[in-house]
Amino acid sequence: MEINVEKIAVIRNFCVRRLFFSSVLFAIAGLATGSALAADFLMCSPQIAPWTYVASSRNDHKIFAGPYPELKEELALRSGYSIELIVMPYARMVEQLKQGTCDFTWTLWSANRASYALRGTTFLMLEFGVMARPGISLKKYSDLEGLKIVVPRGVKVSSEFDKDKAIEKFPVVDYLQGLRMLNHNRAHGIAGTFLTFNYHFKKMGRANILQDRLPLKTLPVSFVYSLKSKKLSDRKLLDITMANMVKAGTVGRIIEKWFGAGSARLPDDPMEGVDWNKD
Repeated sequence: MEINVEKIAVIRNFCVRRLFFSSVLFAIAGLATGSALAADFLMCSPQIAPWTYVASSRNDHKIFAGPYPELKEELALRSGYSIELIVMPYARMVEQLKQGTCDFTWTLWSANRASYALRGTTFLMLEFGVMARPGISLKKYSDLEGLKIVVPRGVKVSSEFDKDKAIEKFPVVDYLQGLRMLNHNRAHGIAGTFLTFNYHFKKMGRANILQDRLPLKTLPVSFVYSLKSKKLSDRKLLDITMANMVKAGTVGRIIEKWFGAGSARLPDDPMEGVDWNKD
């Protein structure tokens, strides 16, 4: 039997080309399908340094840094769920939760969120209060009377403090401006969250420049799930995984990486207030 080498070569080339184009089409289809596949959960987060901020940006692709992105990656790794982080201004984040555009966020829980959200695991306790510059005694609330306290924009310390007219409150743009005023003895103290103070001290590479601190309010930082999320029935594993991260010391390690040693105040019971029967 005579073998037609040229004919075999033609057939082989045709098959190779067919296989190549099929592979290309398959790859394109796979990419299209992959891009269309949604993550298991959409997490919205306010863009607030140091919690979540843009570390770098290239070709419209932003790389986020901060304790929230790190906690999100650890949570996804341990739970097996894919979680897409969407960063936006705080006001827009609240609207997204109300509309169910994103499934959850991490923020301060309060009863006024119950109309549009459910509370999940608490993984951090956030202290609000006033810290005084050296030489100013601040042991009890009455010590604030007559003092000039700088208050960063948007900060709500406590209902008593916020309404107290016996305390001279000086509004500032941010924490850094307030700390600079204290450095120059232009105010007696600064109001806000102690974790944020620790972050700026650590960033400046210096020890705590303030002296006495007066805690006025402590609020839980928790999962806040949108009532309109279609993934509510799947939230149990996220809650359990985060609670285990608290108990294992993972949350504390990440928080102290960003805010300094000894800065993490963790909840005694991460599952307090969680009710999986609600959806």
